[in-house]
Amino acid sequence: EVNATTGVYPYPPANPVYSGSTARRLRVPQSMVTNVPSGSTFFVEGQYVCPDDNPTQGGNGDNNMSFRGVNLNNGGGGNNCPEDINGDGIVGFGDVLEALSAWGASGGAADVDGDGTVAFGDVLAVLSAFGPC
Repeated sequence: EVNATTGVYPYPPANPVYSGSTARRLRVPQSMVTNVPSGSTFFVEGQYVCPDDNPTQGGNGDNNMSFRGVNLNNGGGGNNCPEDINGDGIVGFGDVLEALSAWGASGGAADVDGDGTVAFGDVLAVLSAFGPC
């Protein structure tokens, strides 16, 4: 629903509607991960559009995108979960809000990818880890 020219995002989004316990989470069909060799790496692409990218308003029109490695799990628990920024045992919307609130900060719990700055890669890491730790 993001307008690729203007970067306008209508909120709340109308399509698709939010429903179910896994709505708006990264979902992978079981058939895609059955018999996958150990150590396989998966990547997710995130693209974000900003109003300042609008070429009619001085932007370059390139938009932005980022790739992030994804670890698939079955929700089996464990306490090594850096994406659980707020420490509630679940990577969820609260953790996304924590990362967005810390946007641009140096380090801290929201710097999930450890690059020294809270930015898109950290938000993408939280989104890709949605669910129980």
